[in-house]
Amino acid sequence: MDELDVRIFRALTTDHKKPSFFTPLKTSLREIARSLQVDDVTVRNRYKRLKETGILSGWKVLPNPNLFGYRMLNMLVDTPPSSPKDDMIRKLKLVHGVVAIHDSHGDSLGISLLYDTEQSLSRTIELISRITNAENIVHAYMAFPGAQIGRLTDTDWAIVRSLAEDASKSYVQVAEELGLSARTVKTRLLRLELNRALIISPTLSLSAIDGMIGVFLFYSYTKRELKDAVDRAVLSRFDSNYLWATLTDPDRAYVILVAPTMASVKSYLKWTKMQPGVASARAEIVVEDIHLWNNALEIFQRQQTFLQSTIERN
Repeated sequence: MDELDVRIFRALTTDHKKPSFFTPLKTSLREIARSLQVDDVTVRNRYKRLKETGILSGWKVLPNPNLFGYRMLNMLVDTPPSSPKDDMIRKLKLVHGVVAIHDSHGDSLGISLLYDTEQSLSRTIELISRITNAENIVHAYMAFPGAQIGRLTDTDWAIVRSLAEDASKSYVQVAEELGLSARTVKTRLLRLELNRALIISPTLSLSAIDGMIGVFLFYSYTKRELKDAVDRAVLSRFDSNYLWATLTDPDRAYVILVAPTMASVKSYLKWTKMQPGVASARAEIVVEDIHLWNNALEIFQRQQTFLQSTIERN
């Protein structure tokens, strides 16, 4: 993976706002080629390689968690030195709200967690602490845009489930699968997109990167007022090698990077720690990505059923 791959990935996942069922993928790739001043064939081949290697294995489509009163927390859990992680990971997969686990080199685990209340979050963190014998937990909140509809209809749900693991399906494919018209599928998806009811993001596997090291770079701020300046400095410094950035927590952030060597990882971390406004920083090298996003669909489906039954009783 080189700088061009990084820029193509970022253009697909950050700069390019609409998934392939809104804008045909070929058109998207042509737009990216023009914006990066690279020929179409090169971009198509690079995109194909990203998929074949498993770095970008696909796109997941989920309802906006805000529709169901859910929020997301990304956690970094420090485990006891040299403790076996296999049993921890097996148990963590069963914890309500856990939608992704990232096994890091050394004594830490990354966890993405959905929660609905501060009380449930506190209980879940306590459970995770017991499972992992956590010595320390660092977390960053991830914010989603406010949804502008009240709920999903049964047809909406069917379409979302059809696209959940493969957002590249065409309107016709989804329509044939569900016994709907392509026009209905298109209209429903456009409505959901316009009302911010969908979250579309890549299924990214850092452990699949060949010849490079996938790194989560976490950092916190000395003062909230310095957040914007720190974030700009970090993104500028790592412009050629950051894939993704989560900057929605006022106190902490993390950036997903690719690094050529261990020495590079150390230099990235050292540079970050030295920046004005950075209170602390750490870098975690990912060795395995475990995606459990279907858990989110089940959580949201149960919550919608509960809310609907409550409305009907009243």
